[in-house]
Amino acid sequence: MPFMTPADESRRIELMPHLVRAIVFEKDNPNYPLHEDRVVRHVLSRWQNFGSFAVLDELCGADALRDAFFPEIPSISMFGATFDNQDIINVDIEWLGTDGAQVIISYHKEAHARMVAERNKAIEELKARRAAEYPPPAEVFAAYEKLGKPVWTPVLEPGDAANPKGSRYFGSPWMPLDAEWPENEDGDQLGFVMQINIADLPTAMRNRLGGDGIVAMFYDVDIDWDPCYDGPEDYETAAVFLRFDPNLEGGVREGRKLEGKAQAITSWRAGTDYPDHEDLLAGNEIDVGVQKFLIDTGYEIGESRYRLRGEPAGTDSVGDFMRSAENMWGAGACDAETSANVLDMFCGAGDKLAGWPAWDGGRRWLEHEGRRMALFYQIDVMDRPWEGFAFWRGDERAHIFFDEADTSVFRLAWDRGNEY
Repeated sequence: MPFMTPADESRRIELMPHLVRAIVFEKDNPNYPLHEDRVVRHVLSRWQNFGSFAVLDELCGADALRDAFFPEIPSISMFGATFDNQDIINVDIEWLGTDGAQVIISYHKEAHARMVAERNKAIEELKARRAAEYPPPAEVFAAYEKLGKPVWTPVLEPGDAANPKGSRYFGSPWMPLDAEWPENEDGDQLGFVMQINIADLPTAMRNRLGGDGIVAMFYDVDIDWDPCYDGPEDYETAAVFLRFDPNLEGGVREGRKLEGKAQAITSWRAGTDYPDHEDLLAGNEIDVGVQKFLIDTGYEIGESRYRLRGEPAGTDSVGDFMRSAENMWGAGACDAETSANVLDMFCGAGDKLAGWPAWDGGRRWLEHEGRRMALFYQIDVMDRPWEGFAFWRGDERAHIFFDEADTSVFRLAWDRGNEY
C-alpha cells in the first residue's frame, strides 16, 4: 500500500527495530569482522535495498513525494532506548532524493566491543567447522580444472564452401554418385542441414573419428511433434546422418534445401570446455570428495551454460563469485584473480565441436549397444549460424553423439526431450 503521510510517533517506534534488522541483513556480511568504528554509515538504494526501503517509505511517507522535482523529506532521529535497543545510542536517517538514503547507526562503546568479540569468535568457529566439513576451495577448483576438454568453435564465412567437400551449414551436400538422398516414410526428401569433413578437423578430433570421411546431416523438418525420449538409447529419428567416403567418385548433389543461410566452416577456433553442473553431480569424472561436497551444499563452479565461448564474464560476475565462495568458506576464500580464472572455466553454449554438452533440459548422454557415446557436435539454434532457421521451435539445443567403437554411428538428441 502507498504511504502518503509520515508514520506517527508510536508507529515509528514500532518500525525502527524492523529497519535496523533490514539494514543489517542487507548491508552486513557475516563472513567479515565488524567495523572498528562505533558509528556506522549505511548508504541505501531503493533499487538494491528493497527490505530497508519498504520500512523507510512508511516511516517518512515517501510515496506522497515521488512526483516532486526537489522533494524535501524530513530527516528522522531516534534514540535506541526509545525503541528498546540498549546497544544503540541513536539512529539518524537522511534522505538522498526519493531513491536513496543514508542511515547512521551509533552504538554504545561496551555494546560495540561485545559485538566485535562475538563476531570474531563466530568467524573462527565457522572457519574451523567448514575446514572439517568441506574440501578447501583450491582443491575444489583444481578438481574442476582437471576436467577441461579440448573444444573447437566453427569460424564461418557466408556462402557455399569453395571446396565441394568442405564443411558447411546448409546449401547442398557433396555425395558419392551411388549414394541415395534420404527420405521419410512418405517418400519426401529430408532437408540437408550441414556436412563436416573429418579431414579438415583438428588433429585430436580427426584421429578419434578415423582420419577421413564426410558426415552429412539431414532432417525431416515436416515432422510435427515435440521430442520425447524414454531411455538412454532413444534418439531423434528425424535426424539422419550419412558418412561418405570422400575418395569415391561424386559431386555436389541437388536436393531439398532448407531456409538457413549457406555458410562455409573455414577453420576451427580452439579452446577448453568444462562440464556442466549436472555432469559434476551425476557423473564419475570428478573426485568423489569434491562431488559429495557439491551435492551436499549445492555449490556451483564456473558460470552460466548460456555463455558463448569467447564472451567475457558478466559485469558483476567476479564479485558475485567471490561472495558465493565467502559464503561457503568464509572471508578471503577467493580473491578477484582466482574468481576471474574460475569463471573462465565454464560449459560453453553455442555451436561447438567436442567439449562437454551444455545441458538445458536434463542430462542425457546417449548410448549405443550399451556404450556411452561421445559428444561430436553441439547445435544451438540461438547461435549465429542458425539465424533465420528453426527446426521446430526456435530456441532448440541439440547434441550430436558418435560411437567411438563404431564411428559410422552418429545420433542426435534434443536437449528438451523428456528426461529418462
